[in-house]
Parts: sequence; structure tokens; C-alpha cells
Amino acid sequence: MIRSRKRTYLTLCEVQVFGKYFKRRPKFEYLGCFYDSEEYPDFFIKAASNSKMTQRKCNRFCKSRGTTYFAVQSGNRCFCGENYGNNGEAEDGDCNVPCSGDSGIKCGGKMRNAVFEVDKNVS
Repeated sequence: MIRSRKRTYLTLCEVQVFGKYFKRRPKFEYLGCFYDSEEYPDFFIKAASNSKMTQRKCNRFCKSRGTTYFAVQSGNRCFCGENYGNNGEAEDGDCNVPCSGDSGIKCGGKMRNAVFEVDKNVS
């Protein structure tokens, strides 16, 4: 970023610009943070578990399965389903583990599902 304190034009010659390409993240409708249980899981379809998980990737998995909701958990797990919240709602702060594929976004927590509505328009 270059700023000038004067309100005049700034002329730059022979300038090289370095940086990262900013890819806009889609905003999925966040429905809340919910407890999960080994005995009574909220989601019965485990879509994926990998080291590059993101909300977008989980949305894509669940969209291909035709489900209404998706959940990310523990930063690297993705679940799909039609119902959620069977074990109760947790504090939003419990779903603050960064996604393994993008540390700038949150992907649930330990036995905590960050639940979203599947966006059929996002590829």
C-alpha cells in the first residue's frame, strides 16, 4: 500500500508489485455450533476427512450428495445430512478450530459441528 499525505497525484516509475492473489471466499449461511456424540451423531454421512478441508470443499461434497446441511468438525472433517442439533447447541467459541485447508476460516471444534446450509450455487 502506498499513501500520500498530500491530495495530489503520485507518479511511480519502474515499480514492481509483489503479493498474493486474493481469492474471495464464499459466505455460507452459518447455522451455529452444535455438540456431536460418538453414540448419537448429528450427521450420518461422513463425506470426507483430509488435510486440505475448507467450508467450500465440504459444501461441494454435500451438494453432490444432495443434502441440505453440511458440518465441519475438528478442522479437517466434513459431514452431510438433513438434520442437526440433536445433541444441543454449543457456544460459537467452541467451533474455532482453523480449517486444515485455509487457516483463515473456522471449521468446528473437537466433537463440535460448525453447521451450514448447503449452497447449491457455489461450485
